[in-house]
Amino acid sequence: RALEMVRLADLADRRPAQLSGGQQQRVALARAIVFEPPVILMDEPLGALDKKLRHHMQIEIKQLQQQLGATVVYVTHDQDEALTMSDRVAVMEGGRIVQVGSPRDLYDRPANLFVAGFVGEMNVLAGRLVAREADSWRVELPGGFCMARHEAPGAQPGEAVVIAVRPERVRLSSGDEPSEPGCAVRGTLVQTVFNGASVSLLVRQPDGTMVRADRSTASPAAALPEPGSPVQLAWRPEDSHLFAPPA
Repeated sequence: RALEMVRLADLADRRPAQLSGGQQQRVALARAIVFEPPVILMDEPLGALDKKLRHHMQIEIKQLQQQLGATVVYVTHDQDEALTMSDRVAVMEGGRIVQVGSPRDLYDRPANLFVAGFVGEMNVLAGRLVAREADSWRVELPGGFCMARHEAPGAQPGEAVVIAVRPERVRLSSGDEPSEPGCAVRGTLVQTVFNGASVSLLVRQPDGTMVRADRSTASPAAALPEPGSPVQLAWRPEDSHLFAPPA
C-alpha cells in the first residue's frame, strides 16, 4: 500500500541500483509512511535532485501529505520550495524564528528586511524620510521618490530608511512623476534578461544601485527600450515595504 501511494508498486522487485534518483526518493518516502506516523520530518529531501525532478517531487509530496492527513515538518533552504509546498512557514535567522505565517503573508507582508530579502526576489533601495503626508511618508531615493506607510512611532524627517519592492510590482513609466501618489525612480536601462515566462529589466539608479522590474511575456507588450536608454520605473505605495537600514 505504501508503494502504491508513492506510485512504485510496479517496481517492487527492483534492486536499489536499478532505481533512478527520483524513484529512490519515493522509496524513502514509502519507508517513512509505512507505519502511518502522525508527524513526518523531512530534512532537505530533494536537495540532490535536478530542478525538473525536484519540482515533480514537490507536487508528489504535497499530494501524499494530503492523502495521509499527517503533519509534515519540512526543512529547506530553497525559498521557492517553501512557498510552493507549505501551509505555514517559519523563517529562521541566526537560529531564531523571526516570522511565522502563510506563504502569502511572508511574501506580501515580510516582518523585517531579512525576511523580505530571503523570501522571493526583492529590490532594496536606500532612502531618507522627507515629510509626513496623511498616513504616509514621502521618501527621497537616489533616483526619485516614494510614498510609503511607516508605522515606526517617533520617526523624524531626515532619518535613513530602506524601501523594499518586488520586481513584478515595478513597471516602466513615463513622465517625471506618476499620475497619482506613488513611487518613481529614474535610471539607465543596463540589461534585459529573458527568463521564459518573464523579461527582467535591470536599471541602474544614479547612485549605482540596481533596480529590477519583471514584465510578463504572456501577452504582447510595447517594445522595450534599448540598453543605455534613460527610463523611469514606478510602483504603488502599497507595494513598498519600509524598514530601518541594516545595522
